[in-house]
Amino acid sequence: MLWVIKGLGPGGAERLLCAQARSHDHERFHIECAYVLPWKDHLAEELEQAGVRTHCLSRRRTDWGWPLRLAKMVRTGDWDVVHVHSPLPGAVARLSARTMPKARRPKLISTEHNRWATHRLPTRLASRLSSRWDDVTFAVTDEVRDSLSGPAAERAITLQHGIDVESVAKARAD
Repeated sequence: MLWVIKGLGPGGAERLLCAQARSHDHERFHIECAYVLPWKDHLAEELEQAGVRTHCLSRRRTDWGWPLRLAKMVRTGDWDVVHVHSPLPGAVARLSARTMPKARRPKLISTEHNRWATHRLPTRLASRLSSRWDDVTFAVTDEVRDSLSGPAAERAITLQHGIDVESVAKARAD
């Protein structure tokens, strides 16, 4: 499985990936994570320690080559699933997968973490156009789900995430 996200700064989506990385069965599932923003790498080491290999797709702060590197990673990797967590890198990953022969094409999953109105217009349009290729679309809240438009809005499912009970229990003393 390939996770695709804009950055690995300490945000909500990124924390969810870390929690998922710690709870996945790494004997059964091989997971890697591709991200775009090199200065948002705060959680890359945490993912690596949890058994998820990370790949920064940008070589410098402004790097217009990352979409080509992401496309190559999607097309040449032996991924069963590509799970996108950010709209613009997600659109690139979807288009890349769509260009693959159907027999080799990975399943596409997206998790929407923010209301679409928070994204710039070109990003919203890219998401709306490419989301039709998702096999599954999740939203982290009903508010996010209700903000979607196009094919994503028709099939989105709100997936409520819980807390990492073990970590909270350990931190209770603090």
